[in-house]
This record gives sequence, structure tokens and C-alpha cells, in this order.
Amino acid sequence: PINANVSPQTIDKLHEELPQCTFLPRYKKSKIELRKEQLGISDPYQLAVELNKTPHLKPTSAFYLKSLTIICQSLLVSGKLEEAGKSTKQLTKLSLQSGNQNAIATAYHTRAEYEAKRGNNAQARDLCEKSLSLFRATVMANDQALVSVHRAFYVLLSKIGEKERAVRVAEEGIRLFEHYHAAKLERAQEQPASYAAMDTAAMREMVGLYYLYDKQDKSKAAPLFAKNIELLKWLKPGENVLTARNLIELAHSETKADKRKQHYLEGMTMIKNMNFPDEQNAITNYCDAAFSLAQVYYDESNFVDAIKEVQGALAALQKEKKLDTSRDEAYRKLLFLYLSKAGKTAEARAVGEEFERRYHKKPI
Repeated sequence: PINANVSPQTIDKLHEELPQCTFLPRYKKSKIELRKEQLGISDPYQLAVELNKTPHLKPTSAFYLKSLTIICQSLLVSGKLEEAGKSTKQLTKLSLQSGNQNAIATAYHTRAEYEAKRGNNAQARDLCEKSLSLFRATVMANDQALVSVHRAFYVLLSKIGEKERAVRVAEEGIRLFEHYHAAKLERAQEQPASYAAMDTAAMREMVGLYYLYDKQDKSKAAPLFAKNIELLKWLKPGENVLTARNLIELAHSETKADKRKQHYLEGMTMIKNMNFPDEQNAITNYCDAAFSLAQVYYDESNFVDAIKEVQGALAALQKEKKLDTSRDEAYRKLLFLYLSKAGKTAEARAVGEEFERRYHKKPI
């Protein structure tokens, strides 16, 4: 609010010279907000370009730098690397001139994305470390945004082949969420911004997969998936693909057959009840679960259920927009084997003949 003694002419001048500011009660909206309404542009890139042309808007102002970041990101996504290179260089230069540590951290991260796109992984890694260090120094530890920052760095570090470092960063992000936000969520006194909780769920799942497949350590993977299931049930009540996927991944991590069967069936039932949605690898996860469950039944000499699950995997696979022929071939081979082992000669012969028609070779 402006002091009542300030003349209207002075307020008008300030409104013009400080376009990012509002001056109540004379101006309820800033010059930039008014210009945004006048432009009526919905495309974020074009809007950012036009708004940064606003008269008197300083190139080192927080608004200008934020808009320039949007421009850089849009250029990177569209693959216009030459333009992105110039824009990210300008963003870094202006951010350093501004002295705004958060802006500098953002600029380093954006430049790291550019270097990663160019295949300059060493430069991208160094910029990541500089950026992350600045974010940790400038963003409050209990700020939910810091959780999302860690996920962004996990993604970028993974892209440039720094998997071990990416996992460490993700684990730190998970610890931040657990320390500052999880208790509030569990007591249901305050729901954290869903993006921070969802970013935590994404990191926890990725770290779980790392321990499950890269490290072959089921004892470390299983608790991560189990915690995710509880978090996702709270964030996304009812059936959803993410919960189903984590149930299936938990089953992959279980060492006891009864627990594996339980979690596979829970996850598969959720996907089936959602009518096999074509999103987030739901069909692929269902097929993996059915295939693995069939092997559990086969090991128990339960050929009837083993055959049923392979048939289910094969049927689900056909629902994909583009058939994965390597999976189709593997499932048909396994179905032929199980039918043969169960003594179902006629059915096995029919499956074998269909296999030969499709793949021009015998199943075994």
C-alpha cells in the first residue's frame, strides 16, 4: 500500500518504472499482470518472450530471470539446442549479475540440462553439483520445494549415467520428506503439497528398483515399496496405477511365496478393475506380475493356476497399442511348456502350431 500523501502522478510513474510491482489502492495489478491480460497468450514460451519485453523490466529482476528460465526450458524440450545454448548462457550471466543465489542455482541446473542434451556429461555433472549445493544453502530444509529439487537432480543425474550419485541425492530427498513432512501427513493434520509427496513416492520407487535390480538386494528394496503403498493410498484414495505398480514391485522383492502371491494378485486385480489403462506401464506391469506369479505356481506344481496366469499375461499383452513381440514369443513358449508338463497334449499342440505360424520355428 502507498502512503496517502504520495501524489497520483508519482504512483503512476512508479507503476510504469517498476512493472512487476502493485501499488494499492490505485493499482490492484502490476504492469506485467495488466500486460499479460492484454496479450491473451496461452503458450508459456511465447508469453515469457513477450513479457520480458515489458518496458523498464530489469534483466536481473526475479521476474525476468524466471521468464527466461521458461524460455530456456521450452527450447530444450523442443530440441532447439543452438538457441537453448545462447539462452542458457544469457540466463547464467544475468543470474550471476543479479546476485540472487536461488536464481543462480536455477541457472546452473538449466545449463546442466543443456550440457546433458549435448552429451557433455562431465560439464553437466559439475553444474549439477554446484546447483544442488546452492539450493541446499538457500532453500529452507523444511521447505517442501527442496524435496522436489532433489527429484529433479535425481532425474538429471540418472540421464548422464551418474546412477550411484543420483540414488544418494534421491535418498537425501526422501529423508527430508520423512523428517519434515511425513509426520504431518500421517497425523492427517496437514496434507503436504501433493507435488512434494508425489516426488517422494517417485524417488522412493526409483531407489527401490535400484536396490532390487542393480544391487540385487531385496531386503533394502521391499521396505521402500511397502512405504510407498501406504503413502500412495493416502494421496490417491482408491485404485490407481501407481499403487498397483508398487504392489507388484513389492511382490518382486518378497522372498516368501505366500507374500509374493498376495501382492501380485492385489496389484493385478487393481489394474484389471481399472480395465487395463494405457498409462504408466500398467499393462507391462500386469504382464510381469502374471508371468512371475505363474512361475510361483509352477514351482508349487500347481499347473492349473500357472497356465491360467500365463494365459492372462498373453491376453493382457494383446491390449498394448504396439505388441511387444519378444514378450509374446516368451509367453507362448512358456504356455506350451506348462501345458505339456500338465499333460494337456491337445492344447499344447494347438499352442505350438500357432507359435510356428507366428514365428516360423518350434516353441522348444
